[in-house]
Amino acid sequence: MVTDQSFVDACNIAMRYLDILNDKSINIVESRGDHNKIQELVPYLISVLWVGKPLNIEAFGELY
Repeated sequence: MVTDQSFVDACNIAMRYLDILNDKSINIVESRGDHNKIQELVPYLISVLWVGKPLNIEAFGELY
């Protein structure tokens, strides 16, 4: 039961982070590779990339 709840919690956090990144997608595109313009989004990007493998969600692989 704890493992199931941990999985659900991790998925919910990942989805929240993906929603934030989706909302800021224009900022990401307009940054044109300048990481200083999206510095506040870097933790969300890193977290989504990190959680993709353990959760075994195929679509996350597209981010690598």
